[in-house]
Amino acid sequence: MRSTLEPTAPPLTAKQLQRRYRQGDRHFVRANLRGSSLRGLNLRDINLSQADLTGTCLKAWNIDSTTQLAGARCDYVYLLGHHQERRPNSGHFQPGEFTKTNHPILGLSRCLAAVRGVLSNRPVILSSPMVSASGPGS
Repeated sequence: MRSTLEPTAPPLTAKQLQRRYRQGDRHFVRANLRGSSLRGLNLRDINLSQADLTGTCLKAWNIDSTTQLAGARCDYVYLLGHHQERRPNSGHFQPGEFTKTNHPILGLSRCLAAVRGVLSNRPVILSSPMVSASGPGS
């Protein structure tokens, strides 16, 4: 199922995203997620390329190396609910800064995925050169 949203489309709520994800939709190119709460959502194997993620809440979102964020637009995000822990603290991300694989926010999410994999004795393959985990003893 392909569902490309125009940049002028109304914001996609987390519930709508989650429902469509459960139905098998993984293609959210140019989705307008501005201001949505992605809190606790599984966003593995999803294409959010060129999506607008400005003002989203990323608390406990679940991404990995299969999450595609190429060209995603993002001026700022919140790490906690209720507009708490804004990143960057003031101003905006530089163009492309948010989607860099070594960005601290994405790096933390990938690091947490690696820790979960190691603790559950599952191999973890990450594309980020800053984080590498393949299980215990790596």
